[in-house]
Formats: sequence, structure tokens, C-alpha cells
Amino acid sequence: MGQGRCSSPMSSPEQDPDGKLMRSAEQGVVFLGEQDGPPERDLKAKLSEFFVRNGTVHAAYLAIVQYPGSNAHHVAVCMKATAADDPALAQDVGSAFRALFGGHEHLDILFLKGLQEAQLARVCRPFFPSPPPPAAIESPRESSRADKVDVTPRMPDVDVPADLDERFQRAWRIASGQESVPRPAARPEGQRHIVVVTPGRMIMIKPCPRPGSMPESTVAAIEKIAPSSRPLSIAVIAFTDLRAVRENFVAAIPFAGYLLGLPYIGHTVLVFEGHPSALKAGCRGADLLIVDDAMIPVLQPDWLRVAWSVMRDSQVLVFGRAGSLRRIVKP
Repeated sequence: MGQGRCSSPMSSPEQDPDGKLMRSAEQGVVFLGEQDGPPERDLKAKLSEFFVRNGTVHAAYLAIVQYPGSNAHHVAVCMKATAADDPALAQDVGSAFRALFGGHEHLDILFLKGLQEAQLARVCRPFFPSPPPPAAIESPRESSRADKVDVTPRMPDVDVPADLDERFQRAWRIASGQESVPRPAARPEGQRHIVVVTPGRMIMIKPCPRPGSMPESTVAAIEKIAPSSRPLSIAVIAFTDLRAVRENFVAAIPFAGYLLGLPYIGHTVLVFEGHPSALKAGCRGADLLIVDDAMIPVLQPDWLRVAWSVMRDSQVLVFGRAGSLRRIVKP
């Protein structure tokens, strides 16, 4: 695990005389809990904005840690990143910290390896990516059914109708609002939706939260994923078994809060399972592809190349089921 030095004003840490920016730390580091408070939240917000732009940080935590041979407690930004140790990334994190707290303070910067993220996650929540509150998307009925439907990620059996391309084109039109569909009387004007193309190639509409109902903090988290300044067509590969998405949408797609928030801020979202017969149809014309990390093992080996071949832009985000987020950059 790599470590950079900078100590938070809230940590009262033991001073490190060598002051190295990056060094190897013993595997015996102990994670004690989450460091939180008003100044820490400012730091988390600033770093989250940077991590979205950077694209190499999958998950980040602000934690209280203790090192082998010392009883002192330290505050550390702990990151799961593409590179095991990334001096340039550590420099950028340190710069963001100093911009808020000054150059006389310091903060530990740790790169998580192996099982360390799982150990840390037991005592500390990730601040990046920051999931929307479950209450914004989960109903009591869905929650009570969580144990009654199999939501294990897998490739479902799919239909391959002769008009497959036309069905996906229509799904995109409905998702974007270009083609209207009957609106239930209880649904307010202006309420947007995502479209799920089921394995049987039906078009399912999932309403987003009502206009003005999402907390500002939730909207801000979604803006970090896909800013509303540029409306995007977003294809999503996720587990779309019909019974699973009908009975417990949130359990089938753990990042459903983000998906339902994306149209809320102006994007167009279409969800499907990524079967080889439909991969091009589902991704055609998309600006951004979001993929459930748990579905990748059941996709065709060249899924990324195929998706890129028909997308309008090459942005790809992979959501991990433990809360991580990583960006895939086209070579």
C-alpha cells in the first residue's frame, strides 16, 4: 500500500520525520472508522469532483487509521485506483487538500490493495462514489420482496425478434420523450422515466422521482457522474430479468438510484442486459455506456470493442456492487 504524507487538522497525528510523498506502508495498518465533519465534507466534495474527471479512482474513503508500532491515530484518504501506487494522483490529492487547509497541514494518502478495501468498508463508508439515499428510490413493497426473487447477476435467455433494431430505436425515442406514451393520471406533468428493454424485448417504463423531489445532495452526486450541462444518451448494461426488475428493481440493479436520477437532471437512459444479439442495437448512438461490473463476466469477450463501434462517444463507466466506480478510456 502506498502512502503520501499530509496530516489533517482534525487528526492530531504523530509526525513523520521523513515526509515522503509516496512510500510503502506495512500491511498491518488498522482501519478504525470514518472521519467526518463540516471541513471533511468540503474535502470529500472537492476530491469527488476531481475523481470524476480523473477516471482512475474506483472508490475513496476518508478514514481514521493506525499504523504498526504506533498508538497514534491518523486521518487518511484511502483509494482503490487503477494503479496500485500512483505518485501523480497522490500529488493531486495533496494539492486539493492544501488548497483547503494550507501547506502547514498534512494528510495521509493510502492506496488500497488486496483485501484492504473490504476491511476498511466494514468501518467506513466510501465518500466516492456517493450513492443517492435508498429512500429516494426504494419502496417498502420492493424492500419486503428482496428475499423472494433471485437477483444473482447472470445473462438471461432473450428473444431475438426480426424487428429487434426497430424495437430498440423505439425504446430510445420513448426514453428521450420523442415518442409519447400514455401517462397515468397519478404521474405529474414533467416526471421523466428510464426505459428498460426486457429480455423478452418488451419496453418497460420506470418513473423517476417527481420533479423537485430529489434532495440537493443527491442531485449533486448525480451531477458528478454526468453533468446536466450536456444532455446525454446513456445506455446501461445491467441485470434485467423481468421478474427481478418488476419485484425489486433496486436489488436487481444496485446503482438504480443513479439511473433514476440521470433523467431527473435531463439525460436519456435505456437499460438492457447486453446480450450479443442486442449489444449493437442497445448501444447505438449512445454518448455514455454504464455497465454493472457483475455483468461483465457474462458479456461477450469483445463487448467493449463492439459497443464502441456503434456509440456516438466513447465514455464508459463501470459500477461495482460494493460502491466503486471506474472509467474505461478508449485507447
